[in-house]
Amino acid sequence: MNEKYKMDEEIASFSIPSRWTIYGNMILFSFSAFSSPQWTFFFSKLEISDKTLFYKGISEIFKVTHIALNGPIPPDDEMRIPEKFVPLYGDFGFKVRGNPTEKDFKEAFWVSTKQNGIFQVWSPMHTMFSRGNIKEKARILMNWIFCIFLS
Repeated sequence: MNEKYKMDEEIASFSIPSRWTIYGNMILFSFSAFSSPQWTFFFSKLEISDKTLFYKGISEIFKVTHIALNGPIPPDDEMRIPEKFVPLYGDFGFKVRGNPTEKDFKEAFWVSTKQNGIFQVWSPMHTMFSRGNIKEKARILMNWIFCIFLS
């Protein structure tokens, strides 16, 4: 790809994303990770197959199978639907309008994480995940366990 586009000097001056999160086989970059003028220009010159090669290289470096951008959830969205989640590499399943069906969930890509002993599993195409507020998640889990214990 470098020989075809002769971009070594340009790429060296890019602001490389400094933050990302890995959940299982997925690396999640912020929505603005590749939005600088240099990145926008770089991607505008690439053919689709070369974009795929670029993302494949990232996936190999980080040992993941999926790459995505995580956009903000609008504050007035009570359902917390990940409308601005942007898959870049890997098969995430189909993005659906409205409520996902059982088939949509079966065909979706799923990721997981463990925080303070709490395992969480979700489909990034269909559900939102927030790594924050772990105390509230632990409180809910303990209330749930307590309810089971009492029944």
